[in-house]
Amino acid sequence: MTKKISAARAQTADKRIEQIRAALGRFDLLCSGTLSERMMTCGKSTCRCHTDPAARHGPYYQWRHMRDNKIAQRYVTPEQAPVLRHAI
Repeated sequence: MTKKISAARAQTADKRIEQIRAALGRFDLLCSGTLSERMMTCGKSTCRCHTDPAARHGPYYQWRHMRDNKIAQRYVTPEQAPVLRHAI
């Protein structure tokens, strides 16, 4: 059994759908996931970053998101980080 929707209610719903479509069209970029800022140690065992936490290299920006039901991660540049942060 289906419910009948009045013409006025259907027109209101259509108007709301158009408003939502217009709002979505104004987005420049939309992404999901998380963006982390990390300070890291390098591969040189004699580097002071291994003994002094304040001397670690970075910051490096790591973006994690779901792709094909798996967590994917990618490093992004410092220039890309604010754009991506805004999009998330």
